[in-house]
Amino acid sequence: MTANSTMTVGRYARQRTRAKRSDLIAEELLRWVLLTGKAPGDRLPQEKELMEIFGGSRGTLREALKSLEVQGLVEIVTGPNGGARLTRVPEDRAMQLLTPYFYFKGLNAEAIYEARLVLEPVMVRAAIDHLTESDFAAMRQTIKVCCDGLEGRSNPAAHRAAELQFHHIIANRVPNALLRFFCIFTNHILYSMVTPKAVVQGEQRAFAHHVVDAHVAIIEALEARDAKRAASLMLDHIRTAAGMVEDMEMAFHQAIIDQSMAASLDLVATVTGMSAFDPRPHRHAPKSGDGDPAGSSSSDDASTNEGSRT
Repeated sequence: MTANSTMTVGRYARQRTRAKRSDLIAEELLRWVLLTGKAPGDRLPQEKELMEIFGGSRGTLREALKSLEVQGLVEIVTGPNGGARLTRVPEDRAMQLLTPYFYFKGLNAEAIYEARLVLEPVMVRAAIDHLTESDFAAMRQTIKVCCDGLEGRSNPAAHRAAELQFHHIIANRVPNALLRFFCIFTNHILYSMVTPKAVVQGEQRAFAHHVVDAHVAIIEALEARDAKRAASLMLDHIRTAAGMVEDMEMAFHQAIIDQSMAASLDLVATVTGMSAFDPRPHRHAPKSGDGDPAGSSSSDDASTNEGSRT
C-alpha cells in the first residue's frame, strides 16, 4: 500500500496508542457531526462509508456506535432500512452520566452553595422576562407543598423536592442552554448528595419557614418584573440557606460518628423514599409559538402532585 493510499483510507484516523480505539473513533465521529451540521433525526452514513472516513474495523466501529448509543446520542436500528440515527440527549441521561463524577470529589453543601451563590442571581435575571402565568402558578404550588410539609401533610422527601422545584421552574426559562443546564445540574447535585442528609434527620422547621418566606418574596419580585430586587432576594435566600444546610450536614456527620444517634437514622428508608420524588418539574416538548426559549423545556405542567414524578 502506497503512502497516498494510506492517506485516503480512514482520513480521520490517527495514531491511537493511549486511548481505546473505539472511544477515539466515537470522539472523532462527534466532531464530524458538529462540523457537518448534522441534527437529531439525521441518519449517519452506512458502516462502509464510516469505516472509510474514520478507519478501524467493522467491530471497532460498531463498538464506537454502541458507546454513543449508551450516551443517548445515537439510536441504532436493525433491519434492511436500519442504521445509526442521531438523537437528542435527554437531560435526565446527561445528569445521570455526570453525577457519579462528583461522588468522591469531597463535594459538600458549602461547595454546592458557593456555586449557587454565583448562578442563581444570574439565573433570575436571565429568566425573568420569560416566566409565564403558568410558571408562577407552578411556583405557588411548590410553596403549598412546603406549607403542607410544615403541617405534616406531605412527607420530608416531597417537601425537599418542592423546595428545589421552585428553582427549577425559574431555571427552565433561562434562554441560554449552557447556563440553564448548569443551574439545573447544580440543584440536582444538591438533591442527590446533600438533601438525603437533611431528610433522614426529619423535620427542619426553621429552614422550611425560611424557604417559604423567601420564595414568596421572590415570586412577588418576579411578577413585578423587578430583576434587580429578585436577584437580590435570591442572593440573600441562597446565602441564608447555605448556613442552615451546612449546619444540617454537620449534624448528620456527627450523628454517623455517634453510634447511639446513628442507630436512629434509617438510611435505607430515606434512599428508597426519595426515589419516588424528583425535584425537576414535569416537562413536555414546547409547542410551536408558545414563547419558550429555543431548546428549553417548558414548565407549564410543573405543578406536580406533592413534588412527585408524574
